[in-house]
Amino acid sequence: MDKREAAEDMVKAVKVLQRFYRLKKYRWFDMGRRINPVQLPQHPGDEQIPVGIQPGRDPATAWHNALRVSSNQALSQGENRLSAALSHLSEVGRFAAACRAAAVLAVHEVLLHPYGMDSEKHSKHHGPDSPREVDGNFKPPQLVTKDDPLWPLVRPRFDGDRVYIHDSIVLTVIGGNTQDRSQEFAWRLYQQDVKGFQALADAIYSCTYQDMDVSFWALPVAVLVDYLGFRVLCRPQILAVGDPPAELVLGPFAEAEVAYGAPGDLPELWREATTSMAAAQKEQDTNPVAYPGDSAESRWRQQLQSRSKAQFASLVLHEWDRRHPELRQELAAMAAELGLQGYPVCLISDLPKPLASTSLLRLRSHSIPGSSDPDNPEGEELHFRSPAEVLPPEINLDPKPTDSRIVDPVKRMRREALWSLSVPPLPPTHAVTAAANTGQRVSSDALKELSKRAQQELPQQVLDRISSEGPPLDSRGWTEVLHASGVNIRHMSRVAALASASAAASLQREALARSVKWLLRKRLWKKKPWAPVAPQVVEEVHVGPERTASLEVLKVFNLVLGSGADSEEFWEQQLVPEASRRFNFTVKQLQRHHVKAHALFQAMEHHCRVKFELDAVKRPFFKPGFPNPLKEEDLALFSSSTLQHHFPHLTAVKVHWSRRLQHYDAVDEETRQIRDHMLKEPSFQGFCPELRIICARGEEWSAAVSAPTKHTRENRWDRVFQVLQLQLTLTRAIGDSCGAVGSILQGIAVALLEMAKQKVEKPETADEIDEIATAMLSSGPKADKKCLKKTLWAADAAAKMLPSTISAWWAHLAAMEAEWLLDKKVEAHARVQRLQADWDRFCPDQPVLMLRLEGTAARLYAQQGDWASAAMHTERCCALAERAFGRTHNATVALRARLGDAWSRREDWDKAIAAYQEAYSVAQVSSDEKTTGRLAFELAQVLHFKGDLTGAKGYAEDAVKLLIPLDVGRSDGDLSGTSFEALMLLSRVYEDLCVRFLELHETEQAAVSPAQLQALITKAIKCFETVLKNLPASEQVARHAGTMSRAAQIVESVLRLKVMGLGDSEYSVLVDAVEELLLHAASASETTSSLQRAISQTRGVRQLQPRAETRAVAEAALRPVSSTVSLEVPEKLMELFEEVAKEALINHIPPSSWFDRMVHVVAAGFAGPPVPGDPTYLATIQMLELCRFFGNAARVIMCASSEG
Repeated sequence: MDKREAAEDMVKAVKVLQRFYRLKKYRWFDMGRRINPVQLPQHPGDEQIPVGIQPGRDPATAWHNALRVSSNQALSQGENRLSAALSHLSEVGRFAAACRAAAVLAVHEVLLHPYGMDSEKHSKHHGPDSPREVDGNFKPPQLVTKDDPLWPLVRPRFDGDRVYIHDSIVLTVIGGNTQDRSQEFAWRLYQQDVKGFQALADAIYSCTYQDMDVSFWALPVAVLVDYLGFRVLCRPQILAVGDPPAELVLGPFAEAEVAYGAPGDLPELWREATTSMAAAQKEQDTNPVAYPGDSAESRWRQQLQSRSKAQFASLVLHEWDRRHPELRQELAAMAAELGLQGYPVCLISDLPKPLASTSLLRLRSHSIPGSSDPDNPEGEELHFRSPAEVLPPEINLDPKPTDSRIVDPVKRMRREALWSLSVPPLPPTHAVTAAANTGQRVSSDALKELSKRAQQELPQQVLDRISSEGPPLDSRGWTEVLHASGVNIRHMSRVAALASASAAASLQREALARSVKWLLRKRLWKKKPWAPVAPQVVEEVHVGPERTASLEVLKVFNLVLGSGADSEEFWEQQLVPEASRRFNFTVKQLQRHHVKAHALFQAMEHHCRVKFELDAVKRPFFKPGFPNPLKEEDLALFSSSTLQHHFPHLTAVKVHWSRRLQHYDAVDEETRQIRDHMLKEPSFQGFCPELRIICARGEEWSAAVSAPTKHTRENRWDRVFQVLQLQLTLTRAIGDSCGAVGSILQGIAVALLEMAKQKVEKPETADEIDEIATAMLSSGPKADKKCLKKTLWAADAAAKMLPSTISAWWAHLAAMEAEWLLDKKVEAHARVQRLQADWDRFCPDQPVLMLRLEGTAARLYAQQGDWASAAMHTERCCALAERAFGRTHNATVALRARLGDAWSRREDWDKAIAAYQEAYSVAQVSSDEKTTGRLAFELAQVLHFKGDLTGAKGYAEDAVKLLIPLDVGRSDGDLSGTSFEALMLLSRVYEDLCVRFLELHETEQAAVSPAQLQALITKAIKCFETVLKNLPASEQVARHAGTMSRAAQIVESVLRLKVMGLGDSEYSVLVDAVEELLLHAASASETTSSLQRAISQTRGVRQLQPRAETRAVAEAALRPVSSTVSLEVPEKLMELFEEVAKEALINHIPPSSWFDRMVHVVAAGFAGPPVPGDPTYLATIQMLELCRFFGNAARVIMCASSEG
């Protein structure tokens, strides 16, 4: 599937999701309600253990019937499909809750009878007198032995597995092969079965969108439970005693030779082909013209005669296709969804011979609801069995000397990897056949290419995901990120090799924690009842198996987290070598002094499926003198409200088990000796059942999971909130873990906070924006208080669901900001202190988390206008970013610039300049012209504010040189905002330099010649006129009456500079014109206000003067007004500036050209007596106004030129 098709599918899924949301209207956080916090969506199995056996259901297959009915409704194409999908997930959630309770009871049955498949002792304890049912409700899990009639229907993979039946649920306690005790291989193989079930369930569900009839197909449903060191696979019981045996429709050739199948199925075709080929060969030897005719049977037999053994299997499969055209089409659609060649079954397996592989079975049961369907009168149902080899295997590209295998059948590619790499269809096993229409060498090459691409490309995709979505917060987050990118956990060292130091440290910690998990399992697998054939130790018998497991957990945890010689030996000889072997880290990378003890404790707690009390994390780990920091009382009892979410049916399970013990019969001497230990009620301490639910979750679920990322990028937080509500509903319906629910609540808290901040009324005009910004700086932003209170509730709920403060980091940040905006500053400061303390304890090697905290604090202080505090937190952000990303990273440079901005707003120019200069120097080294230009602009601006015009000039010129070419090279050629402001700043700097030089010239301190000053004026004018040429339309009009537009302000600066640059000849012409006006002022009937004001403000002037005195009066009239007069721009000059700016923008006449034209008009002189309407008269008056307003610059220049 290419990117375009994937995008179209996503659009379709989002539309379906929106319809689903509008239909159901799930509003668990309805903003219209009162402020009191609402409850989480109810899960069907929260209050009591769900029961599958109901009136109207077959007791043997009750759960299968219920799930079949709900899945049929979910697979229908009717208008109520969306509601049916949610109902199906709710039914799966009820089944999962029942499986969790049944698995716990089954494990305790194993602990109570640690005899494995010993039928003699089993009969003693499960004989006719053993309790079967009490009060019509209680029925303990029943062990199924080889003598049981159910054994052929529920046979497990390995002889060490133990199978129980409880409430029509088949519970397989994984034990492995008792001959070589390869329990790890058994666990991994069952895990591949689970992955295959999930892939097939999704494929079948997806095929319904292709208008394919899947009414005969059963959606796979299973639950994998980890508890007390055991792993239990729970599946609904499909067949009852007396039902017809399963028929093999399609599967491995080796099994087809001996399996049972209906006519037309692979076993019958295989045997028929074998018999026919032998008969045909015999007949060919005696009668060469045998089997005349043109029937399909005749043609098939004739083809069998001419085929070699290598083509035999292909011919049989071709015949199977001919006899099952509809089924072949459906299987082809599923194979396309899975990215497989041929069929979604295994024809030749990579597994050892005794182990079954992926097969397609047909079941006929009287208890199947579809048996009354006229289209399915026999109640046929198609099931996939043991789908361990659905996904392509991973080729061992670098085999170790001790491992000569090219393919390990329990190491396979992930579906996410196939999606990410967009690979063509591949065979499901390395041992491909002619049925796949390809040779083994070609298939091996395709699998090798896939493994090589996965090794090279997928680790970078993990880092890209982390960069866009943020770092994972805990072990669960790392697992999700790696799996979502298609990377198997065993390859995390490839990701660590490319990741930052903090991410590599997290992955190394994950490797150690997972290695502790396997070391703990190996310790338990050496004991009974975890290994059925393990020797019975007398001491452990008296201690009891549950407490034995608890003591083993404490021993391993103390060896890892304690101190002393034993702990160091355990690290050196067991833990580090195990982690290096499994995850390919070097021994040096896994040394103890590199690891954060408290973070490792939480990772071990997660992976070992153990829960400790909340204050256990405060124990002195890695401290000398504390070899055993953890005690038995530190294990959690699940009695608190916080931990009750992890095991909601604990009380009910305890009641069930107490009834079981009340009816226990000690029937032999061995049992009587340990009776007191056995009849003690289990403590249920420390071990919490962890579920993995396998079912088809549908397009609605996929859209609900993927849509928040899309809406977040678009800043549509209301949509994010709606989708997360739906996701919460679906997650609660199916009964996902507390971590999954807490993660969604954390996202809801963030979405609610952003929604609260977006509800500020947006101003309509630019001036209102400035007013709002000023208000924000003084009192902070105004947010919706109701939404903020909802944010606090969601964040606190997420913190209770998630295992630690670090796991709920984003929720705590959202709560802190909400408290701040609600003016709960004390609570916000207290939360910040708690977060800082937990960060120091758990993850000081993860600076990104503290970076987000300090960045949020800096932003809040900046909104309040406390720039000193904002700068302090921003400075911490710079140090953290340098640790996390390096000194030259863009984020570090941006934070340095933000620090400079904070100090500049506080007007601490020296610190601001230092921050900007450091960022500028780093950007120069990285050769990022755009960033360097922007920082040069910011630095020039700060230097300009400080008054260092020389320094500002250099950086402003650098900014213009770097930014302008980048904008000119674009397709539109327009200047960006930063380029425009940089050019404007450079113009202002040139202008202020000219003024400064003139001021210094008056005090005889100037070190610049008039020629240099004239050149500087010319450069400033060119810059201003370039700015005016590229001025945006919004800046060309005045914002308010009585103010000038930006264009007029630029014209004012240009004319000021032109007045500064008046030469001797130009100045003499202007004095002559003013003198002539003065001489004719008395005789004129009207004298302009400008001339009257000039005469009245010139002391000792009479209207009739001698020639010399009149010239002195003219020169005095050109001087500026006294300092006591306001420097505001007169209204007449404002009109002049606006008029000149308009002419420049419309007619493209620069202001400097207008000024030169006016000087030329004045120099032309009066054609007659000066009259107000004469052009020379008007030009002279305008020049007089400009000179009087801008000052005596011309006089200074003229004097300097004369002296030169």
